[in-house]
Amino acid sequence: MMTLLVFDVLLFGLFSVLLGQFIGQSREAYAMWIKEFVYPDEVAKSTEDQRKLCISVESLSREICGLTDMIHVVGGLIIITFFVIFITIIWAYDTITLEFDRRVTIASMV
Repeated sequence: MMTLLVFDVLLFGLFSVLLGQFIGQSREAYAMWIKEFVYPDEVAKSTEDQRKLCISVESLSREICGLTDMIHVVGGLIIITFFVIFITIIWAYDTITLEFDRRVTIASMV
């Protein structure tokens, strides 16, 4: 049971790291969008500048999609681990209560 809880804590740590990366990449993409499309410079851009912009947007979108996939996988693992812990607690509850009742009965006889 403790191993499952430790595994779940490690999954939460990995989830938070991935979520932090996702938020950072999204902020960078949003800042690029604001800079280029909302408040564009008055000077006309060359094709080299546009090519660099397209390359950076493409790499950001690939990273964001990859992070999204990893977040879904880790989130699914967290949910499955919680489900296993919950089932284990329900399964062990009957055994724990019977043992507790037996010990209380023995203690009351003394």
